[in-house]
Amino acid sequence: MLQPLFAIVSIALLAAPAGQITPALGPQPGTKRTKLIERHERFFLDELEVSIDGVDLGARFAQLDFLLDNKLELAVTDTYRAVSKDRVSTVARRFDELRLTTQQSLSARSLSVPLETEIRGSSPLQGRTVVFDRLANGSLDVHLEEGTQASGSLEREEWAHGLQADLDFTAFLPPTPIEKGDRWKVDPAGLTSVFVPGGDLQFRPDPDSVTTSGGAVSLDAASLENILEAFEGTVDALFESVVERSGERVARFQLELRIESGRDLSGRGDVFRPVFPDSVGFEPATLTARYRFEGSGLLEWNLDLRVLERLEIKGEGTVSIAQTGLITTGGLEQELKQDLSLSGPQTLSVVCGRD
Repeated sequence: MLQPLFAIVSIALLAAPAGQITPALGPQPGTKRTKLIERHERFFLDELEVSIDGVDLGARFAQLDFLLDNKLELAVTDTYRAVSKDRVSTVARRFDELRLTTQQSLSARSLSVPLETEIRGSSPLQGRTVVFDRLANGSLDVHLEEGTQASGSLEREEWAHGLQADLDFTAFLPPTPIEKGDRWKVDPAGLTSVFVPGGDLQFRPDPDSVTTSGGAVSLDAASLENILEAFEGTVDALFESVVERSGERVARFQLELRIESGRDLSGRGDVFRPVFPDSVGFEPATLTARYRFEGSGLLEWNLDLRVLERLEIKGEGTVSIAQTGLITTGGLEQELKQDLSLSGPQTLSVVCGRD
């Protein structure tokens, strides 16, 4: 009896050498986790180039200052209802709080006072529970929990396809077992859900919350929700250590990110429209936006609960927008070209806990 037992123990030790870990998502069914997520960016105007029919008008904008300040706050409670083969097949997400605040400030020598705008967004997902079911064929079924009560209308076709189930950000995890000091490459294509946590949360401007002093600048093309597709670039991860916290083992991973993504927004004149007098018409032709980020981060993974513990990312973000179109004044059509670049500090914080 002892010999077979010794053989089993020996095999187990060979499969998992001392000091080696295999972080993976696999909480016990019924596990509940609260997640407080905050993303904040302050983008300042770096460069603005404008030309009409090939005539450079850049000098007119030399004294222009612009600030775009976005803050996303999200609080959810995830209940992992079904787990199979080391992956979550069903998770129910209660949206406890959703807030999006956008502030814009435009100042120039020609303006007696800055043009300042603040818009707060609300979402009809507030207070609702959404269930994500991973089907046998790998597809995701997304539906509202029966009996969920919340104010405001929410039609399925508006939101179901845009939500993201992964708020544990498993794309950062290593593909193989690792030891302290090991490094690995993270596929950047899977990080869109990190910078747009939860996906399209159906934020809508709250008319009662809009405050302005003189005007507004339409710059939704600088919103990451509108720009991001699959990331390109490099993401490096380092296994730093394992610490004990409240009797549980927590692995710490250092992150270095140099990534970018972009999208052709032609035909989406609603996301970026220059501000002209009423007497000037504008017909957009092409519109492209690109986002770059360079920074560092720390990810903490609970090895005993097999879930995310904490994620912190900070660095410098840059948004570049290029647009062409036709402006019409008094029956005269002229070609407008403009290139806009914004950059500034950006942070992302995810803190998890028990419900």
